[in-house]
Amino acid sequence: MNNAVTTYARHRRRGQLALLCVLAAVCACLATLRSQPAGAATIPITVLPDLALQDGSVLEPMQINWRWRMRMRKRFRRHALRRMHRLRKKRRQWRKRRRHKQHVAAAKKRHHAQAHPVCIGGRVKARRCRCPHKAVRYKIRRRVYGCMWADKRPAIPGVSGSVPNRTGETVFASISTPAAGRVAAPRFVAGDVVVMMRRGAKAEVAEEVARKFRLEITGRWTLDLTNTRLVRYRIRDRRSVAQVIAALRGDPRVVASQPNYQYTEQAGRQKLPSADLQYALRKTDVVSAHSLTRGRGARIAIIDSGIDVTHPDLANAVKATFDVAGKAAARPGDHGTAIAGIIRARGLLRGVAPEASLLNVNVFRSSRKNRSAFATTVNILRGLDWAVSRRARIINMSLAGPDDPLLRQAINAAYRKRAIIVAAAGNGGAGAPSAYPAAYREVIAVTATDVADRVYGSANRGSYIAVAAPGVDILAPARGHAHMLQTGTSFAAAHVSGIIALIVGRAPKLTAGSVLDLLSNSAGDLGLPGPDDTFGAGRVSALKSLTLLQEHKKTSRYLK
Repeated sequence: MNNAVTTYARHRRRGQLALLCVLAAVCACLATLRSQPAGAATIPITVLPDLALQDGSVLEPMQINWRWRMRMRKRFRRHALRRMHRLRKKRRQWRKRRRHKQHVAAAKKRHHAQAHPVCIGGRVKARRCRCPHKAVRYKIRRRVYGCMWADKRPAIPGVSGSVPNRTGETVFASISTPAAGRVAAPRFVAGDVVVMMRRGAKAEVAEEVARKFRLEITGRWTLDLTNTRLVRYRIRDRRSVAQVIAALRGDPRVVASQPNYQYTEQAGRQKLPSADLQYALRKTDVVSAHSLTRGRGARIAIIDSGIDVTHPDLANAVKATFDVAGKAAARPGDHGTAIAGIIRARGLLRGVAPEASLLNVNVFRSSRKNRSAFATTVNILRGLDWAVSRRARIINMSLAGPDDPLLRQAINAAYRKRAIIVAAAGNGGAGAPSAYPAAYREVIAVTATDVADRVYGSANRGSYIAVAAPGVDILAPARGHAHMLQTGTSFAAAHVSGIIALIVGRAPKLTAGSVLDLLSNSAGDLGLPGPDDTFGAGRVSALKSLTLLQEHKKTSRYLK
């Protein structure tokens, strides 16, 4: 400390001496100017007197200037170094705080995943399973709970799967999904007409058609997939949809016209959980297939009722969202969230392709009368066009409806662009007509089986069914951070979409026809020998499909 004070005092005295030298030089110059006679041409330069320092050395004026400059330069460098060290210190502290925040966030995420319960039939609030009104919560296993609509008595200890009521009958849990095979009426939107025009048609053409046939334009869109223009009209009087379509067919400006058909979700009733909560992964050999691939690089578009992106099992799963329904869909549905969870869950549940990326396409809207969800032709066409424009390799359509010429044309266009389309076979039953879009030639139709490889009782039958997959009592995520047991051909189609994602992750150049041949040749035969109208080629197997692909990869049999 004393050395620092001494050094500072010495430098201060030197600075004062330098200042005195400068003042002396100025005074000498002024004196010379006063003594100079008027009209003198030159001014002599006065040499400043030398100044003696304390150590006996003599300090000349030029040396003072040079030493002062060196001192300022050293001082500037010292300040610059100090500033640089402070910045480096702040940067190290900022990096340390960032690493600490990341560590805390990862610890919270692990803790949340460990503490988050599986709530079947209810909703998770404050990390607890909350059952609906008049429902009984019972424990299945550690952190797995279920909600049962029974009497107010608690569940009988030791009984997992059912609770008898006062009459001795077994009461099963149920949700507000429509019964299997029940189709929302009417099959098309009353008063809506869908018209397809040429892409180059001007806006005045659609307005002229509306004035001629006494219609009101409610929407128009350009579909890049089919290279056409889609216009939706509303009938303003009491004419029926069939009368308006018959009149429009005679107009040369109209390429095609049809009703705005409705499509429904293919989900059945929820039941109580079985002993194996995710038996579908074991049935389809998905666990063994994960040692080969997890579906990285595959992009799957889910055209459904929307996905709850806040669910812990679906964190960072959805890459893009297109809400076609808009305000008509106030919140994501359980159906779309379940489809996404079966394909890509990474949390308490394991998905078939946990490293694939999802595209969320919400085409369903709620009905004001019975609160059931339905999709229309216009919404599905717009969603399909958006999915193909976003380069979706696999398109899952777990919905069913009537034969739709415009939808068939769009699916054919998507097929030509190497899109692999998977659809549910339908929940109409054995005597029901073919369900679309599953019955189209370009689509892979999937039926549902249970834990005993029996066909789902309400599943459709027909020659259009390609393969089968587990779809009865499937544990899947639901909105509200909950889980539900779902049943229907919709969830069987989701398993097949996930297996195709595993295949595409290994061989991205596969076509839809090659994928179908690969699934059919590696499927386990069920029912009658060979392909049949009930099970198709049989139950799919992820491991056998990948093994068969690896065997024929050198011959490129499935890459054509």
